Amino acid sequence: MPPAPALDLAQGDRRRDRLQSFHRLDCVQFSTPSNGRRKTRMDLARSASIQKKLRDAGILPTLQRVAVGTVLFPQPVHMTAEQVLRAARELQPGLSRATVYAVLQLFVRQGLLKALPIDGAATVYDSTVAPHHHVYNVDTGDVADLSGPAIQVLGLPELGDGLELSAVDVIVRVRNRRPAAVATA
Repeated sequence: MPPAPALDLAQGDRRRDRLQSFHRLDCVQFSTPSNGRRKTRMDLARSASIQKKLRDAGILPTLQRVAVGTVLFPQPVHMTAEQVLRAARELQPGLSRATVYAVLQLFVRQGLLKALPIDGAATVYDSTVAPHHHVYNVDTGDVADLSGPAIQVLGLPELGDGLELSAVDVIVRVRNRRPAAVATA
């Protein structure tokens, strides 16, 4: 029986190094896609804070998760999955729709986002997870936080056996003022 072929350890080392640098995310630069869009470089300081936030929530930081986190976490936002997808593709052009939806669901499960189902329309993802209420403009689809003690919930219904209160979310629906009808003589 002939001896087993020698393994090219250098090749294995190069492969391992590429994988480690992919997962480390310490120097993130996204490539230019074939459509000629410009390269986008993620702010490394922001990337580091996003990675820490993900790790603190028990989530392994990947390029895709950091790109989505970079869109959602620096300031309070209310965005649909499609809005997140468009913004995250500016950071990582090859990002797929399925990946964004999966990352959003993971962030919700791990408590980094709130999902706000509004009137059967697209779910809006809220980056502020502390208890608060919202204003929803039915004409524009915009969602904004209601700050302070603007609304007080007094009294809650009796809950059935085996149930406990999880949260109370109030969404105040508004619309743009309609012009007054002009009377004709």
